[in-house]
Amino acid sequence: MQQIHPYFLRSDCALYLESVPATVPAAQGLGLRWLPIYLGMILLGGSWPLVATAQHDKLAISTTNPNSVLLLRNGQTFTGTITRSQGIQAHYTLIDTLGNRLRFPHDQVEFVSDSILEIYAYRRATQVRTSAHSCLALAQWCMHLRLFDQAQQQIDNAISIDGRSAT
Repeated sequence: MQQIHPYFLRSDCALYLESVPATVPAAQGLGLRWLPIYLGMILLGGSWPLVATAQHDKLAISTTNPNSVLLLRNGQTFTGTITRSQGIQAHYTLIDTLGNRLRFPHDQVEFVSDSILEIYAYRRATQVRTSAHSCLALAQWCMHLRLFDQAQQQIDNAISIDGRSAT
């Protein structure tokens, strides 16, 4: 038995159906159950190029110095042109003077600056100031980077904290 659906009986349509089989409501129910899944697949598939492009977008760090300094959490420093990418796997890319590209995950980078002296000021500001051991560790870091005046200041700080002469 066929049922006539009133929506399809419009005479102003160029093509209209006069009758709809009785099995159509059951088929529509099945289609409606899967509609959210189909829409989700279409939306995810259509937005994938946007996600992939955004993941690899580079964000230039506001440094005009081609010899910017990158400080890692382990204390190592690297000098070169630095860019930062955003996204799921955010990272810093450093291009050194020889053209080598070094890639550092975002969570391993502690600080980025235009100069090594600013990196030193950052390290000095974040250290524990009541410990002679931390002052000597910073002095050793300074000597490694050939910041001898700053290393001497840290050694003097360690001596004043400890209250003894360095023998």
